[in-house]
Amino acid sequence: MKGQKGLTLLEVVIAVALFGIIAAGLFMALNVSLKATATTDRLTTAESLTRSALEIIKQCDYTEDDPQTEADEPQVFYQGVVNANMGPFPDPDGYDVQVAPVVPIDDGMQKVTVEVKFEGELVVSTDAYKVDRDE
Repeated sequence: MKGQKGLTLLEVVIAVALFGIIAAGLFMALNVSLKATATTDRLTTAESLTRSALEIIKQCDYTEDDPQTEADEPQVFYQGVVNANMGPFPDPDGYDVQVAPVVPIDDGMQKVTVEVKFEGELVVSTDAYKVDRDE
């Protein structure tokens, strides 16, 4: 048996340990990559929903007595602001689009705050201004 070539137990253990360390590093990198992708996807979707909400608000008629001013808490966007001609606002699973009560800033100008939450956690909050163009 002295002339046979092969691997000793020590060499096999070292090879398995090195393979395990390399595999663990790859799995950790993959996990971080998946989390970053999910975060980026949530942010991109929230920004798109915010832009859509602000565009719909821009299309609504400017009124001094906006129905949102009477609310004490933010309202779910598509329940309070979208008019019948625009149809329902998209509501992807897990996302909640809210418009805070409109705050009159000056004559002919209102501040609108749109918040997008994903599973109850705030992702994007945007302040915008609606101007009465008819003045």
